[in-house]
Amino acid sequence: MTAAAARVDERIAAQFTPADRQFLLDLRRALHQSPELAWNEHGTRDRLHAALVACGITDITVVAGTGLVARIPGERASLGGPAVAVRGAGRAGTAGPRA
Repeated sequence: MTAAAARVDERIAAQFTPADRQFLLDLRRALHQSPELAWNEHGTRDRLHAALVACGITDITVVAGTGLVARIPGERASLGGPAVAVRGAGRAGTAGPRA
């Protein structure tokens, strides 16, 4: 990891409480301990859904069977502020339409 990347990681980590950081670390470890085949990540979807609900995020929609879309309002959501979309793929090369 470069020094610049380490500084970014520190800034991101500083936004979370120690308990939140542990929650995320435990979630990451649990996901990696239970790998699933591409397009069959139902356990992963369920675990992520439960983690979002545990964080108070309830506007969650299942898409394409194993995906999730969660709407997380920001501080300026009521003002029509900017929105950010984040997309994650479990493993490189598995995103995109099935052949």
